[in-house]
Amino acid sequence: MTERLLTIAPFAQLGRFAAVAGLLLVCWDYLSPIYLATHIPLANHLLAWEHLPFAFQLHENQLLLACRQPDGSLHRFLFTGHDIPSLTIAVAIALFVATPGYGIRWRLSWLAGAITLFSLLNGLILYAGALLTIRDYLANLPADHLRQLLPAGAEFSVDNPPALDRLIGLWSIWGSPALLLALWFFAARDRYLPRILPSAPTTRSDPPPPPPGLTAPAQ
Repeated sequence: MTERLLTIAPFAQLGRFAAVAGLLLVCWDYLSPIYLATHIPLANHLLAWEHLPFAFQLHENQLLLACRQPDGSLHRFLFTGHDIPSLTIAVAIALFVATPGYGIRWRLSWLAGAITLFSLLNGLILYAGALLTIRDYLANLPADHLRQLLPAGAEFSVDNPPALDRLIGLWSIWGSPALLLALWFFAARDRYLPRILPSAPTTRSDPPPPPPGLTAPAQ
């Protein structure tokens, strides 16, 4: 009976994970703006630190990159590609909820840590993606308009480093899921690590014989 339960347990965990993840993905159009609001401020603060007249805005569940023109008007760009790393949070919630053998306190504490960590990292990636968009936009502007758009003394290169584009792609496809799995495995290490690295069997050794001339105590 025990062997049968051990065989069924992984499939039950997988079923719980699929059910929670599927429910979150169906509702993600409504949850995504709430999650984006956690790391948009970081990206906007970094853009302001660069003295760039750009900022992210949420409008009707769409992420926009707004540019303030010299005449005071706003030029908005539809920003895409941010939803792929954002889905890591949906997977994280499903993963920690579906993990058996832990209480609600363990789930909530690790989920809070995961959301905080990925909000910071996705905010940095959002900022990096904005730099790529801004450089492409500024590179096509006439020189006089560019001087009017950027504040006096601002130093900003319009050349896109190829490593930045590759870094964003690697984070979205591989980095974010790999970091989530590493975080989850560390959180549940006391449950899964002994199964991967079983401890060596212990053998009981007989007590040493008594010294010559002494009688061993009766058992």
